[in-house]
Amino acid sequence: MKHYVLLILSFAVGVFVSGAVPTQSINSIAFWNAENKPPTVINHQIPTLKQIQDLGQLVVLKVTIGDVIENNGHGYTAVYLVKGDGLIAVDFRRAELKDRNESLRLVTIKIPVPAVLQSRVDHEQTKSYDYRRNVWFGGNKDALRDASMRLAQRQVEQSCHSTEHIDRAKQNCELLLCMMYRFAGWNVQVEWLENVSSN
Repeated sequence: MKHYVLLILSFAVGVFVSGAVPTQSINSIAFWNAENKPPTVINHQIPTLKQIQDLGQLVVLKVTIGDVIENNGHGYTAVYLVKGDGLIAVDFRRAELKDRNESLRLVTIKIPVPAVLQSRVDHEQTKSYDYRRNVWFGGNKDALRDASMRLAQRQVEQSCHSTEHIDRAKQNCELLLCMMYRFAGWNVQVEWLENVSSN
């Protein structure tokens, strides 16, 4: 009696588009028998440009930010330990196919540079300390905190846009595409498109 072993390779991609998280899977199945005959492999077709574009805005990196800011005004000086985070995404809707080399089994795709999709201050984790009064009378701690949180939001957003985080997002995007095409026996080369403002 022949014995068969089933090998299933599974790959799932999570996409964040307007708060939705659809999932796509790629599967490859191969069968071996006890006589060591060459396996029968079900190969998947190379991903099409439309399939890449249908990924929409894909979050490729979540950034965690920690910073300390000092601010003064409204009769007080205070120091804040700021916690925040950000999501960096790639807009695959703008992907372009530049070249497809059948002999090298190599696809070259143009992809927009990753951009910050969202950044925020985590108000529950952000702490204030070292309040100092600068005036004899009056003062408004709440007004100072509101102004400081607006400053903290700008700091978090600026940190998310750092070259280090954008480069990490690029690496994650390239790795994702390489895995997708490798399942089909192809390689992929990524060229980056500069982002443009949309009205």
